Amino acid sequence: MSTLTQEQTQEQTQVPVKEQTPAQQSGYFSFKEFVLLSWHYKWPIIAFTALFGVASVLIALSIPDQYKANVLLSPSDEQKGGGLAALANQFGSLASLAGISLGGKGADKISLALEIFRSKQFLMGFIERHELLVPLIAAKEWDHTTDTLILDDKDYDSQSKKWIRKVSYPKQVIPTYFEAYEAFRKRLSFNRDSKSGTVKVTLEYYSPYIAQQWLTLLVKELNSYMRDQQHRESARSIEYLNKQIENTQVAELRNVFYQLIQEQTKKAMLAEAREEFVFKTIDAAIVPERKSKPMRSVLVILFTAFGGLLSLFGVHAYQALKKNR
Repeated sequence: MSTLTQEQTQEQTQVPVKEQTPAQQSGYFSFKEFVLLSWHYKWPIIAFTALFGVASVLIALSIPDQYKANVLLSPSDEQKGGGLAALANQFGSLASLAGISLGGKGADKISLALEIFRSKQFLMGFIERHELLVPLIAAKEWDHTTDTLILDDKDYDSQSKKWIRKVSYPKQVIPTYFEAYEAFRKRLSFNRDSKSGTVKVTLEYYSPYIAQQWLTLLVKELNSYMRDQQHRESARSIEYLNKQIENTQVAELRNVFYQLIQEQTKKAMLAEAREEFVFKTIDAAIVPERKSKPMRSVLVILFTAFGGLLSLFGVHAYQALKKNR
């Protein structure tokens, strides 16, 4: 009898255990719990998100505007192989043996011109000729009211016109032309249309006027560089062909050499007469009126949204750690 009484007493004193939901057993919040917890900590979340929003506005305003100037180029008629195509097909193998290029493959000339456009030798020479070290390395923004570049006084002293920047090896206090080339190359981009053969060149800089000016000069100097190169090639070819005429007695070969000299002379004359030797300008570079970057509104929205998500994650991580303790 006493044993039965003890069992009944134990059953009465036992506290019923509440069954856990699958979400609680797994350790994850349900969507309802997520919303309730977020609402409970709404003021810290709002404050943290607002802090990110204010910081994003300040950061966006501190980034200087930049502008893109564009020019659309097309290969000139001579580079398409029109004038020398027939002769190249007829005497191309003989000319190649003689070390002479007839220029029959216009696409190769355009590819070569683009590679020269990107090359260190051409761009470093352009930077040196136009004294672009200061605007490329020391400039930090552009004042549109006075149309002047604002230089970083930590890098360059405008009054004494001396470099005062503090850099670590391998950089030097006075920038090298290679460093300026790397900075300039990042601002220059090319887009070639394989179907039409046109080339779009883009230059981005703080000042829209300087971007348009530099891009126009670049195209002009590239045509001038290729024109001078053609002059040198034609002169060497003509000199070589004249020597071959003196050394051969075969009438047929002499006639071929005379025709090659005629074509090389024509190429030299066309190079002299055409200012746009390699590329014709279809759409010239103009001063851009709209900035290319930064997109401040997008930056503020993304940064603020990131702050909101980060605050939500922080709140729920804190609650999870609190439960584990």
